[in-house]
Amino acid sequence: MKMNHYLNVPGLLRRFAKIGLALLLVLSVAFGAGAQDVSPARVSGTVVDQQGMPVVGAGVVVRGTQTGSVTDLDGRFTVMAAKDATLTVSFIGYTTREVPVGTQTDIRIVLEENVQSIDDVVVVGFGTQKKETVTGAIGQLSGKELMRSPVTNISNALVGRIAGMAAVQKTGEAGFEESTIRVRGVGTYAGDQNPLIVIDGIVRDMTAFNMLDPNDVKNVNVLKDASATAVYGVRGANGVIIVTTKRGREGNLKISFTANVGFTSPTTLPSLVNSYDYAVLRNEAFANDGKPDDIKVFSQDELWKFRHNRDYTPSEVEAMGHLSPEQKQALLDSPAIYYGSTDYMKRIFDAGVSPQQQYSVNISGGTEKVAFFTSVGYSNQKSLTNDFGFSDAASNSGSHKYNFRTNFDFNIIPLTEINVSLSGQVRETKIITDRNSSVDMWGRYRDLMLNIYEAPPFSAPGVSDGRIITDYAGGTIMDSNKGAWGKSPIAYMLEKAQARINQSSLNTSIRIRHRMDYLVEGLSVRGALSYDHYFTKTLRVAPNLPVYSITPPIRPSCSITAANTMPNPTRRPAGAKTARSMSRPASTSAAISASTPSRPWRSSPANATPRPG
Repeated sequence: MKMNHYLNVPGLLRRFAKIGLALLLVLSVAFGAGAQDVSPARVSGTVVDQQGMPVVGAGVVVRGTQTGSVTDLDGRFTVMAAKDATLTVSFIGYTTREVPVGTQTDIRIVLEENVQSIDDVVVVGFGTQKKETVTGAIGQLSGKELMRSPVTNISNALVGRIAGMAAVQKTGEAGFEESTIRVRGVGTYAGDQNPLIVIDGIVRDMTAFNMLDPNDVKNVNVLKDASATAVYGVRGANGVIIVTTKRGREGNLKISFTANVGFTSPTTLPSLVNSYDYAVLRNEAFANDGKPDDIKVFSQDELWKFRHNRDYTPSEVEAMGHLSPEQKQALLDSPAIYYGSTDYMKRIFDAGVSPQQQYSVNISGGTEKVAFFTSVGYSNQKSLTNDFGFSDAASNSGSHKYNFRTNFDFNIIPLTEINVSLSGQVRETKIITDRNSSVDMWGRYRDLMLNIYEAPPFSAPGVSDGRIITDYAGGTIMDSNKGAWGKSPIAYMLEKAQARINQSSLNTSIRIRHRMDYLVEGLSVRGALSYDHYFTKTLRVAPNLPVYSITPPIRPSCSITAANTMPNPTRRPAGAKTARSMSRPASTSAAISASTPSRPWRSSPANATPRPG
């Protein structure tokens, strides 16, 4: 079978012609559409901030051209732009945005605040001024910068953040941790040396400034030289600190919560010598003075006891023939009470890290006529001193603070602005008093530190088995001239009275500003009225803590029964003389007569005699 193959040339040509015509039609439509897109069209829009408020005076420019517009009082703008164009929107204090036009004909553009750009506007005296036009020395700090410091007092948050400002913190005690601020040194040698404090246009004092919650602060401006503080006259001789608090804006309700948890600890603590080193150095001191046989010189046996933390040497225990071998071994294994060693500095400030907490809730919002800002805060801080488990002790101190703030802005009356501010604080601070129950700071610190530095490390155990030891019942086996007093700095601290300082403050202000543009452009008149109230009450509370005496251990020269072999803490009545009799209750004698006695100073409740309140 034979097949013939051939090409149908006319048919192929007709097909290619149809395809070519279709391509030409598609290309003509595409080019026509492209030509239509290139032509500019009217594009409108609104520029607002993050709160939905219109941004007046924002620049809207078509990128790469000279075409642009400026937003009006409602934030509206209109420009001629093609669909492939990009709009560049900028305004001082906000981050510049670029928005593609596309098919949009009415664009809503939201600008975000730029903290660095906001610094271009400076608060000076009774108004604001652009940064580039300011000739005076002015330091600035935003609220966000303040919050970077985990401190409860605003004065400490300023430390190291503003040039020319020096701050000295006298103490880290909870409730008194504020810093003393000086702006470019001391400008007044007679009278108040603190800088002038202006909060929301009202002159306040340092007390109101230190009670501020850093979460409520929008920015802080410090006027440092004469040209910047001239508007305040002689009152600004020590510098001026201007604080602007946060206020509400028109827009949706905004709620924010801030939590700050931190810890404080002593920067450094002096390292004190132990009992053995103390005794060796004292012996060397008396030897250098030519008094090697002084009554305060320690013997070699006493040095051994200090070094090995024992009240008896092996030879002394072996000489106690009235003790059983088990009792002798228990005495040899028992840590020392009278020849012990205690670092009172470390024990008293052995609270480790002191926790501090700070919480704040802010609510803001408003309408075209009324805007508001409300905040509620709480902070607390524990003391660095150790309470040794006694919740009623004076060393269980600290500070609690509650604060609130409400700012209202009214624009109800035409050309008139009314600003109302209301803030208050309530704080309770618990502190240790001095020996005279005084709350004087230097007296309290002097008593505490002198007791630590004057007491030998073996003066007394302080707290043993959860009991406060204040005396050696029956005396001590060590010569009392050498420093074994029976009462340690720990006991002195725990027995002191506690002062509870309750402070409250209320700060109110009303400011009215009326614009008189109908007379002269930019003319305005303003007035302010403020009322402050402060209240302080101090309550002294004496602790009712039980105290104990420790019975002395066995002396080798004593001839007593086995029931008297173990020293025990004995709770003594107030004002009663300590008896030197070695007799003990029958129930205790039975316990000690056991073959495996307990530690020498551990006692049963039967040995405790309550101390009257």
